[in-house]
Amino acid sequence: MAVTPFIKHGSKKVWCIVDNHARYSSSWAREISINLSDHMIFKIDMFGYDVYIGDNEDELLRSVCMDYSHAIVVASGTSFGLSDKIFSLVDDLCNKEFFIAGHVLDRGAEYPELHHQFYIINLAEYRICHCPIIGPGKEFNSLDSPWHGHHIMRIAEYKTIDIGDIRNAKTYLYYEYEHVFLKELANIYHNQFFANNFFAAWNSDSLHTTIPIDKPIDQYVTVGIGLHWVKNLVTVGFTQDTTVIFTDINYNCIMYMQKMIESWDGVNYAEFYKQNCPMMPNNKSLPESYYNQVHSEFENFIATFDDWTVTWESIRKLHFKYILTNYMANYDFDWLEANRTTLINLSDLFTHSPYVFLNSLKYRIHCENKLFNMLLEKDPNIILMLTSRASDGFIKNNTMIGKVKDFNFTNMEDIKHPPWHTNDWTTIKQLGQIG
Repeated sequence: MAVTPFIKHGSKKVWCIVDNHARYSSSWAREISINLSDHMIFKIDMFGYDVYIGDNEDELLRSVCMDYSHAIVVASGTSFGLSDKIFSLVDDLCNKEFFIAGHVLDRGAEYPELHHQFYIINLAEYRICHCPIIGPGKEFNSLDSPWHGHHIMRIAEYKTIDIGDIRNAKTYLYYEYEHVFLKELANIYHNQFFANNFFAAWNSDSLHTTIPIDKPIDQYVTVGIGLHWVKNLVTVGFTQDTTVIFTDINYNCIMYMQKMIESWDGVNYAEFYKQNCPMMPNNKSLPESYYNQVHSEFENFIATFDDWTVTWESIRKLHFKYILTNYMANYDFDWLEANRTTLINLSDLFTHSPYVFLNSLKYRIHCENKLFNMLLEKDPNIILMLTSRASDGFIKNNTMIGKVKDFNFTNMEDIKHPPWHTNDWTTIKQLGQIG
């Protein structure tokens, strides 16, 4: 397979995804890996890095060596978990002096193994050494071969370092060995279980600075988390008749929002969250540092209001609804009134990390298009806000905020196909049609 320059932002560092899907014997492992690989593209694009894809590490590195400072080589199907800290950790590591940073394993051979799942190459050093080959290895049952990376490790000598905290910011499922894959998959299922029950105290996404509404809203539909929803209400304006509708897949989160409205006095948010936070898996506790961070976030947040106490008391007097729903399954909008000034904020609904491993990108695009169609039937003038789109990283210029009638639908033939989707991204009918 030829090397594919998949995303070009003009970054100094490039992510090289090694497409190993043809080597997996389990169809289930391949499906999970493809879903996570698609999400990996989305995440890397979100942080503004270039992306190259190929099934040969040496060809990948030689394709990028003249144009970048560092190459981050990552195996297909790697999960970045529930946070994005891997990107800042990579940037910090690249400020150090090294030739190779990776998982370095002492196998008792002449030279250690450079594990293929993740490593970083300083391309200046790579060019000085005349672009040496990596050296194939035993990962894929090649019993007569030396360990992966044996050749470049010999050349790198003492310029090799460990990746440090990066190893805890990602998960590799070892798709090559089905018994190990099944064991590692439990970590990914745990992320889904965690997300279904836990709710964070604060919003992770940024606020929209401009919302295209020129009069107070009648209905505000929002995911149930944190307090950014209050800021959005104040930004667009509301009246005493405004209805706020919390929707979420997480029952605990919905109940928390209801309790907040009914009983919180608007003071010491961190303490209120601490007294009402969800039960953690295996009955573990959140560290005290988490509550300290929540307190800091809250203090910074209320400083943006002229009088937070007055604002909160006026917000609590509005009308509220609480809707448990899953926009990735069957649902309806019977609870939403048409022909009213309506704002809907669904954040990162179609790119939310805990759920992507079981939902293909094609299905997530289908669900996104279906949402647009259902809202068009309800009221084409509804204002919709998203912080990301399912096809981000695969298509440019996605609409993120505006009237739902102005949102662009995603067609599979219009998006860029990574090599692992050569045969399966074809469709006759537009995805997401409801008729």
